[in-house]
Amino acid sequence: LGSDLGSLSAVTDNGDGTYTATLTAGTTAGTAHLTGTLNGSALAATTVTLDPGAVDATHSGVVAGSGVSSTDTGATVAVTVTVRDAHDNPIPNVHVVLAQGATSSSISPNPLVGADSDATGRAVFTVSDTVAETAVYSATAGTTTVTQTASVQFQAGTPAKLVFGQQPANAVAGATLSPAITVRILDAHDNLTSSTAQVGLVVAGATLSGTTPAAAVAGVATFSDLAVAKAGTGYKLSASSTGLPDVDSSAFDVATGPASAADTTFSVSPTSINADGSSGTSTVTVHVKDALDNPLATGGKTVALLSDRGSLSGVTDRGDGTYTAELTATGVPGTAHVGGTLDGATIGDTASVTLVPPVPVVAIDSGVASSPTNPITRRTMPRRLVPIRIAITSLAVLAACAQPARVPTAPGPVPVGPRPAAAGHPGFDTG
Repeated sequence: LGSDLGSLSAVTDNGDGTYTATLTAGTTAGTAHLTGTLNGSALAATTVTLDPGAVDATHSGVVAGSGVSSTDTGATVAVTVTVRDAHDNPIPNVHVVLAQGATSSSISPNPLVGADSDATGRAVFTVSDTVAETAVYSATAGTTTVTQTASVQFQAGTPAKLVFGQQPANAVAGATLSPAITVRILDAHDNLTSSTAQVGLVVAGATLSGTTPAAAVAGVATFSDLAVAKAGTGYKLSASSTGLPDVDSSAFDVATGPASAADTTFSVSPTSINADGSSGTSTVTVHVKDALDNPLATGGKTVALLSDRGSLSGVTDRGDGTYTAELTATGVPGTAHVGGTLDGATIGDTASVTLVPPVPVVAIDSGVASSPTNPITRRTMPRRLVPIRIAITSLAVLAACAQPARVPTAPGPVPVGPRPAAAGHPGFDTG
C-alpha cells in the first residue's frame, strides 16, 4: 500500500482474508490518495481527507492590498484575512469578522455580517474612508482573534474647496489684520490637503494691502501682513485659487484711526461775505480725520481757531467729528485766512473767506428849500434828502453828487426832472 499524503504503516495480514495498515496524517491537510497491489495486481484506489487543524492565531494573517489610499469617492482597498492552522494549512468555512479601532472607515461586508473563508482559507473585505486618518484592521476567525493586523493610511483627496481657517477680526484702518488670516485647501470631504497652490485675497469696497496671493504650505495659505486703509463696516475678504470656487470670509469692521491734525481739513460756507460787519457770517467747519483720510465720527477733541481778519466765535463740538465757528467781518475788506490747532497740534489745512467791500450809500440833496403849502394837507413840504445806493467809481462823481440843485425861489410849480449834469457825468433822478 502507498499514500501521497501522510504516512502508512506496514501491512498486517489479519489471517481472515483482510489486510490492514494505519495511515497517519502529517502536517499537511488535503486528500490522501491510497493505492496498492495484491499479488502484483493493482487494487482500486481510495482517498482519505486530511483536515486542517484548529485556527491558529499566529499563523493566520490579515493583509491590506495597499497601505495608502485616498479619501476620494470610489477609492477602496482590499483587506484579506487568511485562516490557517498551526501548520499553515488554510482552513475553509470559518466565519471571519473584520473590525477597526476608533477610526470611521467603511468595511464591506460590515462587521455585523462578516464573511466565511473560502477553500483557500481566505475572506476578502473592502475598506474605504472619507476621513484622512490611519485605520488599523483586526480579524476574528471563529472564536480566535488573529494576532496580525493591517493598517491603511487614508490621505486627503483632490483639492475641491477653500475655507477660511483664521477669520479676519475687527481692525483699525491701516493696522495689520491680526491674528494672521489663513485659508485652507480641502478635498471634497473637508480633509486638509497637502496642496501648495497659490491663494489670493481681495476685499470689496476698499484696497487690501499686503502680500497676496500667497502659496499654501501643506494646504494652508497664511497672510500675515494684510491691512485695510479705508474705515468701514461689514467688510468681507474673498479668497480664490485656480480651479476652485471662491469663498468669502465672515464680516469684519475697520475703525477710524487716531485723529491726525496734519490730515484734518477745513470747509467754509459761504466762501464770501460783505465786509460791513453786519450783513452775514460764514460758517467755518473743521473735519477731523485720521492719517489715512478717514473722517472721525465722534467728538471730544480740543479745537482752537484763529483768523487774520474779522472775528471768530467760539468753537462748537458737533459730536460727529466736525467742529464749527462763525466768522463775522468787522468792516475791513480782504481775505480772511483761518487756521487752528487740534489737541495742540497745528492743523495742516487752512480756510479762506473773501470779505467783499461794502456798497456805499450816498444821500443827495434834492435842492428843494420849501414848497408852497400842500394843497391837500395845507402843510409846508420840507427839503428832501434822497438816499441812493451807488457804486463810487471816482471822487469826481461823489463831489458832483454833493452839490445842491438850484430851484426857483418864486412861488410856482417846482420843476422835477434831471438836474444839470456835472461835467462829463450823468445826472441822477431825485424825484
